[in-house]
Amino acid sequence: MVLRSGFKCSGWRRGFAVGIVLFYITGLNGEAAQGERPVNTQEEGSRAPSESGAARQNDPNSHEVANNDGNLALDAVRERGLRIGKVMLRVSDVYPPDGDEPVPMPYSLVNALHRRTRRGIVRRELLFGEGDLFRPVLLEETERNLRKFRFLRFARVEAGEPKDGRVDVEVRTIDAWSTKFQVNAKSGGGKLTGSVGISEDNLLGLGKHLSAFYILDTERSRVQFTYLDPRLMGRFLSMTLSYSTGRDSKRRLFFVEKPFYSTLTSWSWAVWADARRATEFLYEAGEESLRFQQDELDVGAFVAVSLGSTPILVRRLRVGGRFQRDRFEEVPDANDPLPETFQERRFSRLLARFELREVRFIREFNINTYIRDEDFNLGGELLLEAGFAPKLLGSRDNTWFLLARAARGLFFGTGHFALAELRLSGRLGKNGVENGWGRLRLSHYFRLHRRITFATNVGVEVQKNSDPEEQLLLGGEGGLRGYKLRLFDGNKKILGRFEARFLLVGDLFKLVSLGAVAFTDAGNAWRQGDRLDPLSLHVDLGAGLRAAFPRSSQARVLRIDLSYALDDNGFDSPWLISFGSSQSF
Repeated sequence: MVLRSGFKCSGWRRGFAVGIVLFYITGLNGEAAQGERPVNTQEEGSRAPSESGAARQNDPNSHEVANNDGNLALDAVRERGLRIGKVMLRVSDVYPPDGDEPVPMPYSLVNALHRRTRRGIVRRELLFGEGDLFRPVLLEETERNLRKFRFLRFARVEAGEPKDGRVDVEVRTIDAWSTKFQVNAKSGGGKLTGSVGISEDNLLGLGKHLSAFYILDTERSRVQFTYLDPRLMGRFLSMTLSYSTGRDSKRRLFFVEKPFYSTLTSWSWAVWADARRATEFLYEAGEESLRFQQDELDVGAFVAVSLGSTPILVRRLRVGGRFQRDRFEEVPDANDPLPETFQERRFSRLLARFELREVRFIREFNINTYIRDEDFNLGGELLLEAGFAPKLLGSRDNTWFLLARAARGLFFGTGHFALAELRLSGRLGKNGVENGWGRLRLSHYFRLHRRITFATNVGVEVQKNSDPEEQLLLGGEGGLRGYKLRLFDGNKKILGRFEARFLLVGDLFKLVSLGAVAFTDAGNAWRQGDRLDPLSLHVDLGAGLRAAFPRSSQARVLRIDLSYALDDNGFDSPWLISFGSSQSF
């Protein structure tokens, strides 16, 4: 594992730089969000969210689903200087009552076993208070922030009718089931991976995460413990602690951050330390070609400030320092000696980052999961980072690190939108470009019907003068569901995937939603010196079943797919079954 940062800029590389700027400009000033307006959260009544009421807002058969029609009246009353009156907080259990009716068994038993989120945990996330100037954009941002927490499956922040210069606001949340004894399994390219363990996403109703897992991936097994506190000591501090160990790997992670918890937050900081040692592998045609030991250390800190950000346009500047070291050793039982290219790398660098982001969110459902709201930002985004690692600070050579990211979205109508992202990174040292990397990713979603969504994802990825342990792999584990694990490798690859997603049964027994998909995947990887040829793609076709648990804290989607490879897939049969605990993309 290598953390990349940086890109190169001369000749054709200047074209990339110009492309980033144009990409960003069109994202801000083009037709990216025409027709998009703030999400309409205004509904009749102010009662607590009942089970049927919450379900109706997400039920594909209901006309009360989330939409993008907006509420221009709220924008108009803001101009009249309205202030917030009462703030009413409704925090409900996993299965809230339907009106005055008691919650029947066995749902009442689930509520009894679940520790409801404490009201103070929700209240501290509010970006407004009683007596504040009424700003609808802050209500919408609060609602999005609440939805980011995995222990909440439903969140609404709604304003009532203006009266005597005041507007009452109601905040409604519904908990997700947060305690999970998990057995996760995944099969891709003929290889079985998975994990077994226990996790709690809302420890004691405080929103803290604690988990312990035994994990089996494609290369190793390990035991992992994780603790995540999004509000350390009740303050706007986030802390992550993680420890994992296995027969040939060990990792320790410490991360503390004062995040930008709002678009109006004035400053942020973070410190971290990440140490990892593991046996790594290189592959050729799906088979192991080299085995080696890698020892990584990543330590750093930064401070960031807002440059006059508003709820609709974020501008931030970050400065900091980072130390990274990678060491390589031969594995005692390896067949081949370690090549001379595997030399220790050590960089101590100072860095600066500029971020510009337009806030244009839409709220959708039945996109990547079932019967759950999902937020997508269609606004233009631009991130530029530069760092310098001088020999004076202990680096191997004077080296520049550069990183660029641009993103934007296009809105075509309710349930129909597209996302695009471009990333470039690399180093500039005495030998020119080092570890150059670029990726373009395009996604398109079209909800043809409340129960039918078409999803398309296309990605192009390239490397130039990459570090010796870096390799682009493609196969059953990477998106080509009908092919052997890591069957294709190189320094450039293309992968395109399409799924027609069908919701068959929504919220069966208030427990599970069932769906089906028809899909096709196409991709390939090319080695150094080979020309990237989009016409030489390997293709598979297939169909699968989905089971989603919308009341789970992670809204997990279980899948099982049957695929048919149109080319040699590395097995005797072109048919292959794969399964997992998340969507393929």
